Amino acid sequence: MMQQYWVNFAKNANPNSTSLPEWQQYQQASDRLLWIAPQGVSATQSLTDPQQSQLDLVEKLQQ
Repeated sequence: MMQQYWVNFAKNANPNSTSLPEWQQYQQASDRLLWIAPQGVSATQSLTDPQQSQLDLVEKLQQ
């Protein structure tokens, strides 16, 4: 599945296709990521980063 995303991106500058779950364009406000599940296409989903609060704290502490 990941290989197909990369091939699509190389060909079209867009990783998405009708046979794959949508990989949303990154937006800082929503900070969503694509979780590619070991179970495959049916379980893969776009979700908010579950570690976002920890990452925000680390970023804040580095300033």
